[in-house]
Amino acid sequence: PKMPPAAVVLDECDALLRPPGKYASAAISSKKRERPAAKVLRRLLQKDSDIQVVAASATVGRPLKRAIDALVREAVPAKPREAMTVVRAAAPSAKRAVSAPSRLRHVVARFWDRGAGAGDVSDEALEALSDCLACFDATRCLVVVAGEGAARVRSVVGDDVLVLASNDVRGLDPDVDVVVSLGRPRSCDEYLHVAGRTARNGAGGVCVTLCDFKDAKAVESWSEMLEVRFESVDVEELGGVL
Repeated sequence: PKMPPAAVVLDECDALLRPPGKYASAAISSKKRERPAAKVLRRLLQKDSDIQVVAASATVGRPLKRAIDALVREAVPAKPREAMTVVRAAAPSAKRAVSAPSRLRHVVARFWDRGAGAGDVSDEALEALSDCLACFDATRCLVVVAGEGAARVRSVVGDDVLVLASNDVRGLDPDVDVVVSLGRPRSCDEYLHVAGRTARNGAGGVCVTLCDFKDAKAVESWSEMLEVRFESVDVEELGGVL
């Protein structure tokens, strides 16, 4: 007979469950559709209420913890369970549960993007990316495309450079020295996930965010929240600071 699992591990659980945000209203929360991972977890708990639930993510906040606690308790209401315990790999900073690697450099490279907001990667963005990659060993770079357009970028830069969409980088441990975010990440939490693909296990690394001037200001505004220092330059000056 098949043995039931002793534990269920939800890796990158924030992406799997996507609970309502901290300030979401009750109306918005009630309309949010349940993710497939939540349905699978509920079914497993209903089959075996003793299953241990392990939720892993670099960005575990109170909304996510509450969502998992509620899901576990609702699945088996007849069996009380203690609230989920949060275990951190390192002591958090005073402002955030997770900090950026200490040896990671944060660079914002600005360029004028006349095609910004069109939904695809503009010609100006591709030109800026080409100038950026020329400053590094391209084979040691990971390009993360914010939004759509990863396929177009991949066709332009060739097979020597690893190119992924921002939704596909979570949980990866690529052996790279440089991460280039082409476009502004959607949030500072997403920035941490993207930037954290390098400078792992005590090594150094660089994260370059390539974006237009408006988005560059938004990224720079995360400095206090993330407790990091962004070096801001124009793309043409990038080679002089690296």
